[in-house]
Amino acid sequence: MPKLPKTPKGWYSGDVHWRIPGRKTPIAYSTKAASDLIVVLAQTHTTIQEVHDAINYDMEARKVLAAYIKKGYGNAIAREYFK
Repeated sequence: MPKLPKTPKGWYSGDVHWRIPGRKTPIAYSTKAASDLIVVLAQTHTTIQEVHDAINYDMEARKVLAAYIKKGYGNAIAREYFK
């Protein structure tokens, strides 16, 4: 039986791997549903910080965006990272 990749401690799922430019290893993991929510909100809000503030109910999506903000990408244009 093949070895399945493990999701790091503290993350719910490994369906979607979130990366920043110039780095191979993911900074966050999420489900496809959280990914879809982030992509939709990135179309209507300008920065990653604004997308983070617009999420009220999906804590997993907020955690992904918080990882980007922690790495210094809070003022980055959200549409460039989430397509």
